[in-house]
Amino acid sequence: MTQPTVVMKFKILIFLIPFLSLLHGQRGPQDTWYEAARVPMPSGCSPHDLIVTPEGTLLLTDTNNDKIHELEANGTLIRSFGAPGSGNGQFNNPVELAMGPNNRIYVTDQDNHRIQVLERDGTFVKAFGTNGTGDGQFNQPRGLGISLDNEVFVSEVSNHRVQVFDADGNFLRKWGSLGNLDGQMNKPYSLEVDEDRKVFVTDYENNRINVFSKTGELLYKIGTHRYSSTRSSVAFLKLLPTGILATVGETPSDGRYQDLLSFREKNGALLKTKNFGHDHYSGTWSPSTQFDNGTIVFAHRSSNNLIFLEQTYRTLKPATPKNLPLVDVISVKQPAGTDHLEIKYKITDTDSSTVNCGLLAFKDGGNDLSKLIIPSTFVGSTTGKLGPSTTTGTTHTVTWDAAADWDVLFGDVEIAVVAQDDRELMNFHFLTLPATDTNPTELKINRSPVGHGDFKNAWYTLLALGDTGITLDGDEVKSTSGPYYTTDSGTTTSAEGRKYLLNKMNLREATAAEIERAKEGATPGVINKFEPSHKVGPDERPNKVNEYGFDTGGSGFWVVPQS
Repeated sequence: MTQPTVVMKFKILIFLIPFLSLLHGQRGPQDTWYEAARVPMPSGCSPHDLIVTPEGTLLLTDTNNDKIHELEANGTLIRSFGAPGSGNGQFNNPVELAMGPNNRIYVTDQDNHRIQVLERDGTFVKAFGTNGTGDGQFNQPRGLGISLDNEVFVSEVSNHRVQVFDADGNFLRKWGSLGNLDGQMNKPYSLEVDEDRKVFVTDYENNRINVFSKTGELLYKIGTHRYSSTRSSVAFLKLLPTGILATVGETPSDGRYQDLLSFREKNGALLKTKNFGHDHYSGTWSPSTQFDNGTIVFAHRSSNNLIFLEQTYRTLKPATPKNLPLVDVISVKQPAGTDHLEIKYKITDTDSSTVNCGLLAFKDGGNDLSKLIIPSTFVGSTTGKLGPSTTTGTTHTVTWDAAADWDVLFGDVEIAVVAQDDRELMNFHFLTLPATDTNPTELKINRSPVGHGDFKNAWYTLLALGDTGITLDGDEVKSTSGPYYTTDSGTTTSAEGRKYLLNKMNLREATAAEIERAKEGATPGVINKFEPSHKVGPDERPNKVNEYGFDTGGSGFWVVPQS
């Protein structure tokens, strides 16, 4: 009998291997910095951005002199480049900076309505953008960030949007418009992109920070303070190496202090503020940055000084994560007269030449197990396109015989491309806690707990990549020993299921005693085992110090390596 033709409407869904353990900044009293030094900036400098280069020097934009200054880590001037004008290498209000591929410097040349790209020594390479509202045109570009996969994100003050380009300046996509609704913006001043490709944008007139996905989906908003219509909101933000967000520009209730440096978790939770303000009502919005050793540098525009802030408590910098494999689904279509689906996609991973790739399909637009189909029948060869040796950086096309795996006449389906490189199923940020006053042993444990929902993508990854130890049965993932994961009454991974997943990563759940031990080891006032070099602050230092920022609150599961 001839099988009926499958008629489908397509939606695209992309799955990636996520970082499931969030990296938190230090909390509470550990987030304390003291002023260690002040160094004059170049004469007449009006700083708008400050970054640390890969060599450990500082780059500073100067809108008064239309220059970029390079400084030693101690603030000593190395060189300056740029001049007023609109020619190559000249600037008209250079604002934000970013280091791009080939160690090149990218600059938002705001009032020339363009982005300039410079060699590391300041030599002009190229510029892109002209004044206007079209794709690739700008109206006062200001915020600038470059992702790990070298996409260039630019926010425009007067076009109230974000545009995205490749490293050569070719337009890729855009989002945003003037307004105060979700996804809209009113003067987006500053922009940063984190390691997970989340885009943080200061929405100045709307008194908030918008956090978007790399494609412009609004993920969440962070409310910021503004005393009145004439008092400043957040105008500058910087993602620090320690995993926290530094912002400048907010005004407290008396309206007097404008240079308020605030430290937040990425989710917006306020950790600490440090006031550099003055008695004037006009904000100066001074930029800041942070060295890998935790030292914060604040370019205080009012006093024309670089202010160096050392930490009272030393923070451990999280390890730089490997780049995620990024999946770009180019098209999904049904060839005329067939019951096949032709899926075209490309996987980019700058760390890996091959990845393990698989497909999932969700019928009727659902995203739980009861809607899941695991494509297993294909037309033509899938060698190098699916499986453990899928090549990256190449466009692949596979043809799924949908009717062979899905017995319907008509239906909607979402296609998911799953890509995994040599990282584990779940990424845990581990801390090694030292001996305490009551326990002489070290303990390695994940910094933040994970919940049932965090295990979900790991199960989907195993199903897509053909794990032989599990089977899909309705709304459950099972093994011969029983159910491991279900979405029937909420997302739940059983104790046996957690053991199965963790064992694949040579991990196990921490015992109650180990969790208590970790909390003890992360409580200020308990540990007193550090070398003198850890005790860097002259003030606010208790007798005993916690440097680790272990998440002592919340609920979920902690894990430790198998012995």
